[in-house]
Amino acid sequence: MKQSQLFISESFNIVPNEAEEYYLELCHQLELSMLVVFGRRSRIAVPKNSVPVINCYDTFPGDFQEIDSLIFEESTLMELIFSMIKIARRVLEQVKLFSPQLIHVSSRPYSGIAALTIKKWLGIPYIIYLTRSEILKFQTNPLLATIMTWTFQKADAIIVDYENTKTKLCSYNISPQKIHIINPGIDDSFFSPNISNPDIVEKNQLDNKIVVLSVGFKATRNLHQQFIKAVKILSNDFPDICGLVLCNKVEVEDLKQLVSYLDISRNFIFVVDPTPEELISLYHSCDTVIIAGNDHSAQERKHPLAAGAASKCVIGGISGNPVEMIQDNMTGFIVDLENPIEISEKLHLLITNDSLRLKMGQKGRLWAENFQWSKQIDKINAVTNKILSSSMMASEKQGQYHSTGN
Repeated sequence: MKQSQLFISESFNIVPNEAEEYYLELCHQLELSMLVVFGRRSRIAVPKNSVPVINCYDTFPGDFQEIDSLIFEESTLMELIFSMIKIARRVLEQVKLFSPQLIHVSSRPYSGIAALTIKKWLGIPYIIYLTRSEILKFQTNPLLATIMTWTFQKADAIIVDYENTKTKLCSYNISPQKIHIINPGIDDSFFSPNISNPDIVEKNQLDNKIVVLSVGFKATRNLHQQFIKAVKILSNDFPDICGLVLCNKVEVEDLKQLVSYLDISRNFIFVVDPTPEELISLYHSCDTVIIAGNDHSAQERKHPLAAGAASKCVIGGISGNPVEMIQDNMTGFIVDLENPIEISEKLHLLITNDSLRLKMGQKGRLWAENFQWSKQIDKINAVTNKILSSSMMASEKQGQYHSTGN
């Protein structure tokens, strides 16, 4: 772990949202400990065991339970600032124990005020991270926008996920010079040269079949159903087509009932909540990937990149899906995922045109390589090293100033 750096964030939802998944992955990839301060909910959840966590709520329960009575949307500006300062003072005591040279901070109000306090009293610089889902909250909450604007203005650097996030942030009079666009990454393990696991291939009976992988884990039942209908259309021309559906245990029974009703049970295999190792192997074992997801979670964003890492072409949606990750007619096709006829037409094209399928898969691989976490971390480290160098030079100048007696 990097002892000289620390990540500060607020308490997490029981099921982490997009931004929280991103923060956890950052800590994991950067090898940082996370200091979890109190948010407006006292629910603490950190699903990645590889991220060491210091929980301020447990350290100072009396103070935080008092603040727990403040409801964020109903608080006045002074009430909110008072509660944040009280938290910041407690966080300050914890930070002193670590003596970090740099703070990484989430774009949440309590952690933001904590970072401001740490910089003011300890002189420690900080980088703040902002996702597109977080900045949307500013538009509906002026109080939050005011607090976070202070935090962004005092930050030594701001790292955002996409160009449109930077554009929206600049509208709050934040200098574009301090904003760096570094996209969320995909773990390097997805690029493993180990093409597929024979045991997993045998277990799922994938040999000598046309395998189409349908992935998506959130609100995807209807989109999986459209894919199933598309396979029904194709099954006459391709009796050996295999629809490999990755889903959760809530939706699997309904999907099985549908394939039974359409009399194509022989053409489907359902994999419920695969392990990361199984998931990587299944990507490598299929011919084409359908992104049957309709949200912007970090989990959903990984699917087009995971397919590209395995040199597979992708079919994704025209709305809801992360279309910026799918290069239409280059790494795959963007279609209406609620139209099974359109899905079947693109699948038919890819199944019957090996050279096109392989060419798109190769381009997908090159595209995905841009998003390897190791490359994203190199970019973040370049930003942090510049800040640390500037901070060191400032400290040396201050020391020289005091040593001359001025």
